[in-house]
Amino acid sequence: PAPSVMVLMVQREVAERVAAKAGDLSYLAVAVQSAAAVRLVRHVAPGSFHPRPRVESAIIKLEPLAEPLVPPAERQAFLAVVRAGFGQPRKQLLNSLHQGLTQATGSADAWERDAVRALLDAAGLRTERRPQELTLHEWRALLHAFQRAGHAAPG
Repeated sequence: PAPSVMVLMVQREVAERVAAKAGDLSYLAVAVQSAAAVRLVRHVAPGSFHPRPRVESAIIKLEPLAEPLVPPAERQAFLAVVRAGFGQPRKQLLNSLHQGLTQATGSADAWERDAVRALLDAAGLRTERRPQELTLHEWRALLHAFQRAGHAAPG
């Protein structure tokens, strides 16, 4: 059976990335938060261990969502779209998604900017936003725009 709760101790930076909010999201945060509620429980100082590690740790609690953001049958496609969107996370969404889709398909002309712009428009997303600024629901809207346009998931 699937676990009902997971409590993990990981490096502090990893815990903070997993628990990030919109504005600071990463591929890792979207992947985890689309399937589980995440809570950063506490930080653990290096002095709590022997031998003392060189990094700080943190405890996170993951509770699988009763209703994940996307159905299990769509999860692989969802994560492929998110991965493509985070291809160049510091760039604007149009450029990052264009480059990510191009890399995922291995073809320089498979995804023209106008096609990517049309997908973003269909999802109600402004092209100048950055991938980390999107909410989980906006990533799902982008997946649905791919599906309505008849595109297979990248990668």
